[in-house]
Amino acid sequence: MTSARDSAPEVREPAATRPRARVLYLHQYFVTRATAGGTRSYEMARRLVARGYQVHMITTDFGSDAQPGAGWRVTDEDGICVHRVRVPYSNRAGFIGRLRAFLRYALASTVRVWALGGDVILATSPPLSIAIPALLGAWRHDIPMIFEVRDLWPEAPVAMGRLRNPALIAAARGLERLAYRRAAAIVGLSPPIAEGVARAGGDGAKVRVIPNAADIDLFDGTRDVAALRRALGLDGALTLGYFGTLGEANALGQVLDAAARLRARGEVAPRLLTSAQGRRWVDLGDAGIWRLMTRLPGVTFADLRGPEGPARARSAGALIARFHGALADLDHVFQGARLGVHDTPAHLEKLRRALAEAAATGHRLRAEVEALGARILAAADALPPLGDQRPWIVHGDLKISNVLFDEAAPTRALALIDLDTVARMPLWMELGDAWRSWCNASGEDDAAARFDLELFAASLDGYLGALQLPLADEERRSLVYAVEWIALELSARFAADAIFEAYFGWDRQRFAAAGEHNLLRARGQLALFEAAVACRGARAELLLGGG
Repeated sequence: MTSARDSAPEVREPAATRPRARVLYLHQYFVTRATAGGTRSYEMARRLVARGYQVHMITTDFGSDAQPGAGWRVTDEDGICVHRVRVPYSNRAGFIGRLRAFLRYALASTVRVWALGGDVILATSPPLSIAIPALLGAWRHDIPMIFEVRDLWPEAPVAMGRLRNPALIAAARGLERLAYRRAAAIVGLSPPIAEGVARAGGDGAKVRVIPNAADIDLFDGTRDVAALRRALGLDGALTLGYFGTLGEANALGQVLDAAARLRARGEVAPRLLTSAQGRRWVDLGDAGIWRLMTRLPGVTFADLRGPEGPARARSAGALIARFHGALADLDHVFQGARLGVHDTPAHLEKLRRALAEAAATGHRLRAEVEALGARILAAADALPPLGDQRPWIVHGDLKISNVLFDEAAPTRALALIDLDTVARMPLWMELGDAWRSWCNASGEDDAAARFDLELFAASLDGYLGALQLPLADEERRSLVYAVEWIALELSARFAADAIFEAYFGWDRQRFAAAGEHNLLRARGQLALFEAAVACRGARAELLLGGG
């Protein structure tokens, strides 16, 4: 590694004489494998270098001992030209301290980008303020900007209550929209992030999902795992490793509050073990932040097919009723909720935008999606609106694999897992999503569908039999149409992504592109909707026949 402190930027030579395209990569908190933290930008940058690009990483020295105003440090790190400016940063600095660090880097990196020049700017957010040097640099040098979104800002800090000032919120949202509008391309780290970009006004046609990945070359199998387990005192114990972020922004608080309330009401739920100092985590510095939760024994199933399916559906339905009852009076401000996950009008509007996009661009799937989209929109117009209903505290993601069953008696549901999706929403959304998943005898990757009325009846019987909360007549009637609305909504979402190809993942072994896979899924969900409509009378009798 070579180093030059306070060195001046290179003089930008004409593009025609440069041997390699120059990428200006903006990431405020860039790290390599030598230090703790996410290495996505490092892995991306070194692969760009391997493909012949000249990469200038513009970042910070952000340790607590970093002193501002000391100039730039330039290093060569695995072929990446890394420019670091000293900007202290700590999560303990408070909102104002962190904002000051964001703006200090934005100003310094703007000056650096203007002096360096390049052929393309790649900026990764958060913080959202990274858009300032990216936008100004792209304008100054008349080059394209690629904007990578690793988390939704300002949506995340607003939802967490960290950003409350109306003027700052308005300014942040304005900067977000400007970045999406001016970007030549937008990268989302996950399908929900891509959806959030579109929800904030980003052009879905610009968005591509490039998720985090694992470099399997690092797993060489030479480590003596048995010796490591003995050294850590884990010999003979089931050990689970979580490699990622789990904190307040990732709904840790609601996981703990929900789990505590469930245990208090006699339900099975995991327990977070505190440190010797009574904290919910242990900060080991470069070794990371660690948390320990108890393991719940049990088994899960991918679907409810087979002779034991109805019994499992009945027991799972009863478990959900007890879950709803146990959390009904929980006083909690939910964070990290999947905003807009069942905003059906928004998803239908996105489908209309996709149809317009297909017509404007002559998309290869235009004819098929137009025909399917017309059926979806006509079906939505024919369904009765379910109106505003009281929010329940619900699980939020009731696929059957989130139900834990007893190993010794695998038809007995023990607990719900993955509590990070717990939120408030109308009951029809919760149960409609469960029935869409549980009662589809074909699965999402089949254009045909059969609605299993026996599974529906069993789950409903279990739910109503165990429910201790009052169910209003309007809520009971809404459950008749719940699975129809949810299946139709998901059909619209798949059909839109058949054009935008930016939200849902896809099977590269079976399909030529994401559009073809999502078109199949859209057809499957529309077929499920039609199958549910065909048995609406029977479902209504089960729901309403008893008064």
